[in-house]
Amino acid sequence: MTREEAAVILARAMELKLQTDPVKIDAQLQKQFKDYDKISYYAKASVLAIAQKGFIKGSPVDVNDPKKGNVFEPQANLLRSDASIILGKVLVSMKRLPNIN
Repeated sequence: MTREEAAVILARAMELKLQTDPVKIDAQLQKQFKDYDKISYYAKASVLAIAQKGFIKGSPVDVNDPKKGNVFEPQANLLRSDASIILGKVLVSMKRLPNIN
């Protein structure tokens, strides 16, 4: 399963409100992810929705320079570690787990 497929499944399962204006979606994704243009059209609204909820942050372009931004890597496989982090954040948002930050 790719990261963008996981975003679509999560957004649907949580019944998140998705934006419908493709121009606004692209503009907001561009602010969060340097590789926003690689996200498939069908997944863009879902990726944006789960990013706005804070379930994903992306990977830094350069770990030594956080100002360079993050990438989403939509075509990469979702790793088990990624899935567990996302699940933990979802459970915290549902108040099923305490916030550990």
